[in-house]
Amino acid sequence: MVAEEFVKIKEIDRSETINLIYVQQGPDIVEVVTDHECGRWNEDQIRQLEERYHYELINGGTAVGSFDNELLVGFGVLAHNFRGAKSDQLQVDLMYVSQNYRRQGIATRIIQEVS
Repeated sequence: MVAEEFVKIKEIDRSETINLIYVQQGPDIVEVVTDHECGRWNEDQIRQLEERYHYELINGGTAVGSFDNELLVGFGVLAHNFRGAKSDQLQVDLMYVSQNYRRQGIATRIIQEVS
């Protein structure tokens, strides 16, 4: 994806119900039951996403999208900053797949493309 394609991100339906999260407590990973509704993006969230998207691309990050014809159904952004103790790791900064397209391997393919 290129910077100008950001406008298509509004097409992603990120909505879901999150019932369980995992939290690190010391050396342990603990399950925490939750009932969190994650709805569609509002205008402020879209603005924040746009800023992060453009920041990463301008600074050398990479964006990959998955399309169903012209409809953007998933995307991921690989951040530009190296991290880790050896500064040899990159972070996937943004990763979303539309609700009706999940469990089809789209996120896996996006991760493979940015790797």
